Amino acid sequence: MVNWMQEYEQFHIQHRIHFDKLNALEQEDYMKIHTTRDTFLMNSQFKIQEYLNANPVKVQASVHGRSVRSAGSSSVSSKRLEVEEKRIELEAKRQAMKRKRELEMAKMALQLDEDELQMQTEIAVADAKAKIYDKFEKGEIDHVETPKVKLENVELKSKPLQSTVQPAIETAILDPMAKSISTS
Repeated sequence: MVNWMQEYEQFHIQHRIHFDKLNALEQEDYMKIHTTRDTFLMNSQFKIQEYLNANPVKVQASVHGRSVRSAGSSSVSSKRLEVEEKRIELEAKRQAMKRKRELEMAKMALQLDEDELQMQTEIAVADAKAKIYDKFEKGEIDHVETPKVKLENVELKSKPLQSTVQPAIETAILDPMAKSISTS
């Protein structure tokens, strides 16, 4: 019984700390609400303390069979309650694990489905490309223009050849007789 009184005193101390943190207006409102309650509780605490001091609890060993049986059955009841509580806790954990396993399996199945879909998509794209290449090779695709290359953008790799060709062309234009010589 003394234990709950100590807890109440701790509560009262914490309450006081909270009260000190309030501003003046909040403290006034607080006092209006809680003063009567606090007075009642303090009076009750005082009366209980007086009663306990006046009537101390005497611890006696029980000789009566009924008391011994009652204490034994009370002990068994509390043990049974603990066992039942543990069983309920374990059952809740089992249900949670079962649900977690179901979720993990669903997650794994979804991942496998995604992977399979991606592979099917890649296969379909590869097949479509292969069909286009086959049709192109067979000439079945019309209206496909081959890329045109402008000669202006092409650079010749062999510069000395260009320098020998240019004078020959100029000579052929200026001297018609040189044309017959350069071609032979």
